[in-house]
Amino acid sequence: LLGFFYSKLAEYTGLLLKLLLKYLTPIRIKPLQNIYLSLGSNQGDSFENLQEAVNRIFEKVGAIKQISPVYKTKAWGFEGADFLNCAVSITSRFDAEEVLKLLLKIEQDLGRIRQNRSGYSDRPIDIDILFY
Repeated sequence: LLGFFYSKLAEYTGLLLKLLLKYLTPIRIKPLQNIYLSLGSNQGDSFENLQEAVNRIFEKVGAIKQISPVYKTKAWGFEGADFLNCAVSITSRFDAEEVLKLLLKIEQDLGRIRQNRSGYSDRPIDIDILFY
């Protein structure tokens, strides 16, 4: 009787494995991407805006690997207040399009309003993808 039980157990185990292999697709984990961003701000508390952007990038996009020193630069292409700028290196599993969507949402949440006009203007935060 015990021999019969073991043979049936082996038979059912084999069937179960076949079903699992047939119906379960393997989970594919996207590789980590190294992404380089440029951040800038010339409205409000620019340093705090940069810090908050970095915090939200960490929360929503990926791990922060490095942050450059913060630099003060003149507005370019328009008359405006000086900018504070920095570069940020991150890693993420999101594709480029999703990273862009998330960064645009972070800009919007931090008060960035995009105008349908040409030229540059003051802004509380600007996040650009330098390299993906």
